[in-house]
Amino acid sequence: MEETPPSTKPAEAPPPTPTGLEQIPTEDLLHLKEQLEPGKVEEKKEVKEEMAQEAGKGIVAVAVLEEAIGPWQVKVANKLRESLTTTDAVKAIPIIWSPQVELGAQPKRVMRALGIVDTTLRGQPGNKFYFPKVPTVLEAVDATEGVKPDDLAVTVDRLEITVKEIIAAISVTRQVVEQVTFNVVDVLTDLLSEGVANKEDKDILAALNAASGIAGTLYGGDATSEETVDSNDVFSTDLLANAITTMRKEKREPREVVIHPAQEGPLLKSDKFINAAQYGGREVIMNGEIGQWLGIRVLKTTQVPTGTGAGGITTYHAFLISERVWVEEVKRDPEVEPKYEPGERKTYLYGTMEYGLGILNAKGIVKLITA
Repeated sequence: MEETPPSTKPAEAPPPTPTGLEQIPTEDLLHLKEQLEPGKVEEKKEVKEEMAQEAGKGIVAVAVLEEAIGPWQVKVANKLRESLTTTDAVKAIPIIWSPQVELGAQPKRVMRALGIVDTTLRGQPGNKFYFPKVPTVLEAVDATEGVKPDDLAVTVDRLEITVKEIIAAISVTRQVVEQVTFNVVDVLTDLLSEGVANKEDKDILAALNAASGIAGTLYGGDATSEETVDSNDVFSTDLLANAITTMRKEKREPREVVIHPAQEGPLLKSDKFINAAQYGGREVIMNGEIGQWLGIRVLKTTQVPTGTGAGGITTYHAFLISERVWVEEVKRDPEVEPKYEPGERKTYLYGTMEYGLGILNAKGIVKLITA
């Protein structure tokens, strides 16, 4: 009797252990899974079956959702809901949320990367910082017998910077907090990030606008003062060329020009700009950059200071700047602080930050005022 040969058919692999996530019909979770980059999701931890499903309906419990996916948006949303009834959640929110507001602010800032950033006061007491005011231009001279080298030395002074706190505030009704989802947290994060980033840019540009002893102030068209600027005195390559010459006369090399979107339009319509502008190179593109003209980076921001011209029209103060023009002392990055007011049935979200500014080299600034 012939023996039946053993079967060569491979044993079937056991079915994968259900995680509960595959059964979630919610649009929020599906959208969340699409947003997560491949390889960034940690291996899901095992959870008890009774936690994974509720009454056999395939509904994933909040605890399972946090443990299996755990994105910061979901954690913030849960802590916001908990903060309505417990102070422990209030303490946890800044730890989870604050770093995300800073990450959101980074691509929105235009001005910080153009100056010097110092963090000496971070985590330290006090709000005063002294930065060495080193001259931008230092020239060697002929040594003369009988003249002490000390008499030829250029003095390095100090610049006092006072740190201040800024705040961006949002109020959210209790009904919204009770049903908050991760995409609502994204919207709130974006608002707080934009609020602190715009304030930072506005303060830096205000410091440039108020600086004394700058290389020069030029006006668009045939205007000779801000009061005579009319609607025809727009930003142009001729004005920018004159500004470059003005700065180089002070032995400073221009690096960037920061303009308002209202000044951008005439520039983009100029053949002189379009023909000479550089786009798409291998160099890093900075936040707000629209191109380069003769090696000068052109950046735009709505935070450019404004004034009043002829007939009451709005004028815009653009700036051509060189290197090491100002220093920013960042004592504290953006933080989120929640506060629930039971009487108002609202949760207030405060985005705060601490920094100070100081002008180091005013001769590296040329102000350009146009319509």
